[in-house]
Amino acid sequence: MKVYKKINVPAKTKKVIDKKVCDICGQSDGFNEGWGSVKETDVTHRYGSCDPDGGGSGKQIELDICHTCFENVLVPWVKGFGKTKIEYEDWDC
Repeated sequence: MKVYKKINVPAKTKKVIDKKVCDICGQSDGFNEGWGSVKETDVTHRYGSCDPDGGGSGKQIELDICHTCFENVLVPWVKGFGKTKIEYEDWDC
């Protein structure tokens, strides 16, 4: 879950993300822990229609999950469906 705050931008007010709150445990401290730290999990489901000319619309749902719940709740849940081999991949910033 994203918690938004309103900030003043010259000539308009804009909605920006103030903090993230885990949709499983409700904590907001399980995400990035300072400069250079990356602990992110983004789960998004989109559905709708897209036209070749760029038009279309749809809906989406986003879940924010802290790294602790990802490791201790989501991964074991997926493994419970028979997915026994979950591999980590290296990535570069």
